[in-house]
Amino acid sequence: RSRADTSQPMHAPPPPVVSFAQYTTRDVILYAVGVGCCADIDAEHADADADAGTAAADAAADETQYVYESHIDFGPLPSFPLSLSFTAVPAVASFVPYVAGIRPFPPHTMKHILPSKFIAADSDFDPSSCPILHIAQSLSLHKPIPMPELQDGNIGGDFDQPIGVKLMTTIVSVMPKEIGVFVTTETKYWTATEPATLLFTGVSTALVGGAPKEAILPYRSATMKSKVDAGAVSPKQQDAAPSYEMSFRIKSNQALLYRLSGDYNAIHVDSDLAAMAMGNHNRNGKGEAKTMSRPVLHGLCSLGFAVRGVLKFVRQREAKGDGFEVSYLSCRFVRPVYVGDQIKVLIWDDDANSTMRKGKQKVLRFEVLECTSGKTVIKNGQVGITTTLQVGTAGA
Repeated sequence: RSRADTSQPMHAPPPPVVSFAQYTTRDVILYAVGVGCCADIDAEHADADADAGTAAADAAADETQYVYESHIDFGPLPSFPLSLSFTAVPAVASFVPYVAGIRPFPPHTMKHILPSKFIAADSDFDPSSCPILHIAQSLSLHKPIPMPELQDGNIGGDFDQPIGVKLMTTIVSVMPKEIGVFVTTETKYWTATEPATLLFTGVSTALVGGAPKEAILPYRSATMKSKVDAGAVSPKQQDAAPSYEMSFRIKSNQALLYRLSGDYNAIHVDSDLAAMAMGNHNRNGKGEAKTMSRPVLHGLCSLGFAVRGVLKFVRQREAKGDGFEVSYLSCRFVRPVYVGDQIKVLIWDDDANSTMRKGKQKVLRFEVLECTSGKTVIKNGQVGITTTLQVGTAGA
């Protein structure tokens, strides 16, 4: 059939885009600071425990483990791997030196989000002129996140050696709609050394806004199944009161800090560009445009705040800071968060009264609200938790 015939979807799978990313302990710490670790917090709880406020303050102190390399439990936040696609470079050689500089946006992994094979041959549509909005994200952690080996503390000691990760990104769905085209990609993160081990799998959906529906050739991978349906919410989450709430104020320099993890999109710094890019979201109930004079916070930074809230809840209610691993997280981004906003993370625990046994898995659900408007900014959030130690009854 002709490429101009969009009545039938594409069937040939596109080849994966192979990239190479590296990170050091400094990158892990910078990411944690970028999502607000150890900054001031305002905790609010639906829990009836009279000591909940004190427990939240203690939990905030526990975040030192994400920002201080000498902490006994030092390690990365489970959402850290999502930042690697922004620092990845094309895998054109077997060895790529570690580079920690700044490069223009978009990164290598985003430049070909909609390859020409998905655009009708008789169309002059150019996706590079369209805004790209992050719609949904999931991350499965198959192995613990590798950490660089710190060198001894002698004066003049060597830097820690970077960890290398190979990223293989494949388009699994191209769905043209009236507002644009939804492109879903799956990225597999492998160790860069042989034998290669699969570390993580990420699935991301982006909207290429304004793409004409008639110019796009739809595509759906035969093996995709429902992997892009990130965080299918249960009715119970919507009806029941949350098990835990925590509020965060997005500080004026938060987006400036987070961008140092690799996402240098100017809308996170320039208020005017942010207003232009997010125009469809900045409308009041009458459909009239509102003026927003603040930069947009990175969607993955907002997700990082939500993950922090979930981890605080788990420490307080389940394992008291030890004995659990995050195996999965997912969410959908509904509205932008702006610098200066106050957001509230709502968490539901469907098994709050159960005993956590070693090896047991549970799913915590979350949403994020913007406090002034009360509107949802992240929905259908899920975090999968696996306990590695047997602990007492939750909430006891």
